[in-house]
Amino acid sequence: TSYDSFWPKWSRDKGTVMFVRTPEGIHDSSFADATIWTVPVTGGSPTKRIDEPGTAGVSSGWTALAHPEYDDDGARIVLQATTATGTAIVTVLTSDWSTASTRAAYVTATATARDPSFSADGETIVFAFRVAASSTYGLATVPTTTSTTVTTLLTDATTYGGYWDPYYNPAGTKIAWLVWTGAVDGSHALGQWGIKVCDADGSNAAWLIDDGNVNSKPAWSADGSRIYFHRFRYTISTGYEIWSMRASDGGDLTRHV
Repeated sequence: TSYDSFWPKWSRDKGTVMFVRTPEGIHDSSFADATIWTVPVTGGSPTKRIDEPGTAGVSSGWTALAHPEYDDDGARIVLQATTATGTAIVTVLTSDWSTASTRAAYVTATATARDPSFSADGETIVFAFRVAASSTYGLATVPTTTSTTVTTLLTDATTYGGYWDPYYNPAGTKIAWLVWTGAVDGSHALGQWGIKVCDADGSNAAWLIDDGNVNSKPAWSADGSRIYFHRFRYTISTGYEIWSMRASDGGDLTRHV
């Protein structure tokens, strides 16, 4: 079988990479066909950990899955799973990959949840959401194990196309996330995307970069001082690049690759 493989994520001990696969030619256009795999960094054959939604094991009750992320000690992953009633934020125990727990169920009639990730201490999951049938987007959190009480951090009814990919900094005091700021058009084949940051309680939200290009997939440096991100500049047709900037104010933009 030939696959498209994407969304690579390091285990915290850097010994394993987890990634998503779909049949060749599908890539991320259908998460109903997605599977989750791991492979040792030293090489070897990849191992399928979670089957296609609706087929077997932990994913048997799902119709789609996406956005898997490890917690800090690698004992769990969190992902978004579409169910018969809507989209849920789910944690999966990785010791045997057979046990799942729904942490936050945002049903279709209420909101669409997406792109969960853990805090550095593993106690909290942050995720983005869209209020159904509206242009209101937001960030929310739910405890990893103690309850399923969802806390809304902030909402925004002014952004063009939504919130995505929120991530805590290593200290757990800040969250950076992706914002879709402009439409796909003749000059912007991939739309326009920027990155914002706020305090862990949702206060003091501010732009780090919003320059009409694609600036996506924010990732904190180990010391929390910088944010690395994918960047596509429409005026320079070199494809995607990797850049970083100061996490405090978006300054010192640096191209790495």
